[in-house]
Amino acid sequence: MQNNVYDTHNIGHLSASFLNTWVSSPWQAIAKLAGLEGSVGPAAYRGIAAEEGLEFAVRKNSLTEGIAKANIKFNELNGSSLFGEKEQKALPNYVEQAFSLYSQLEDVEAYQQKIVYQHEDLPIPFVGYIDFLYPQKIRDMKTVARNTYNNGPSLAHCRQLAIYGWAYPDHELWIDYVTPREVISHKVQNVADHQKTVMKIVHGLEKFLSISNDTKELASILTPDVDDWRFNNGIRQQAGDIWPEITI
Repeated sequence: MQNNVYDTHNIGHLSASFLNTWVSSPWQAIAKLAGLEGSVGPAAYRGIAAEEGLEFAVRKNSLTEGIAKANIKFNELNGSSLFGEKEQKALPNYVEQAFSLYSQLEDVEAYQQKIVYQHEDLPIPFVGYIDFLYPQKIRDMKTVARNTYNNGPSLAHCRQLAIYGWAYPDHELWIDYVTPREVISHKVQNVADHQKTVMKIVHGLEKFLSISNDTKELASILTPDVDDWRFNNGIRQQAGDIWPEITI
């Protein structure tokens, strides 16, 4: 049955991003399976650019070169849009704060290391990309506009790192929240518990997918929150054949 469910809906692998979306916004996860793609904006570009700039800064041992690399990447992603000025202005601060931590760490083994982990209870693998892989640690960098993580990391992020932990069971798992003013680092605790939660989520997803072989029909069962920022123009303009009651 598992194979049929995944094959029917053209799912070749599972990712932390998709599973976390399924938890927080089921309509969006299934809409994506049905072919609807939302648009992303400058905040997402900021994270990608800051991470790439940091990797370059660490490799070259040069904050200046890292910031320049981050700006180049941001411009590539943002194109001619006029909506990224605020994010790009703050970008050097993100790279600087991250560099203050990562430049003090041991030499990194790999950047954006792909993992493919086949869980014994699933017919398809988990696939993910580790931001920074060290000999005994995995570190995932999250750029955030402000610090809301003093009391601990988000559970969604813990689940993401727990999946990486399957592939590297002897590594410590760290999440670094980078703001323009500071870095808040948390070691993921109770990894096995997070892994159990991941599997619970997966089995719930399987049950939902088994309702119908038609992915668009599955999406129509769910009701999107049109006030959610994720129901942006990219989704809204494609939504008519799934949610005809929603006007653009």
